[in-house]
Amino acid sequence: MKCPRCRSAVTVTFPSKWQCIASSTRIECTNQICSFVDEEKRSAANVPIPDNHGSELKPRIIDWQTNVLHVLAFLSVGDGGTEARRLLGMLGMPNATTFGPRLFGTVEEHVGPVLQEIANEAVHGGDLVEEAKHLLGNRKDDNGVMLFDLWQEKKLPRELWPRATTGGNMGWQKRSRGHLHSSLSGDAILHGQHTWKPTAWHVMGKCCSFCQGWKRGKHKDEDIPVHDCRNNWDGSSGAMEPAAILEMYKLLHKK
Repeated sequence: MKCPRCRSAVTVTFPSKWQCIASSTRIECTNQICSFVDEEKRSAANVPIPDNHGSELKPRIIDWQTNVLHVLAFLSVGDGGTEARRLLGMLGMPNATTFGPRLFGTVEEHVGPVLQEIANEAVHGGDLVEEAKHLLGNRKDDNGVMLFDLWQEKKLPRELWPRATTGGNMGWQKRSRGHLHSSLSGDAILHGQHTWKPTAWHVMGKCCSFCQGWKRGKHKDEDIPVHDCRNNWDGSSGAMEPAAILEMYKLLHKK
């Protein structure tokens, strides 16, 4: 790397401590006559801090955009901490040995609720609305008001609610072989007949990492505190799909 001004050699330092894989960098020209200095601070990530997680002034690995984007990239392709750790190791990045077993789950725990909010906004506030608009069309009530407008304002009588034909599908965390299903979690969607966009989604899990960690820790003899438990299914993995579709049907029917 050369100085962009005088083409002399440069030195690269990391003035602040590493926060997982995020750091600040300082590039300075070694030529004493040249004054070129380039400092790049870590980009912040706007991830809200859950309750009971200490002071907001304390720096956390989820405060930095690089860490969050690294986790989101692997979540988007169905990979987890093991694959994320391998990439850091191949690149010679710090914390490669600890990222998989611990840090990946920490970031995932905090960004999970945000991802759910985005999913609800996109599916229930966008795709479902588009499907309902197609179903209700330009029909009006006796007063000449569009049924779709009344539906959006939650003023449409229940007997006039749009009746949607949907298809359902489910994906499992672990690949199934033949009739063998052993995945601990799965996610399902319903998609509309006309738009082919998701109108509802539901995630099912047979275990909860918080519950498991509590039972293995020093508090194992104490009752598990109230938390956002992910264990909502105690049947077979193969039976998750019809159960999830039923839950989504009930959700749309009630709301």
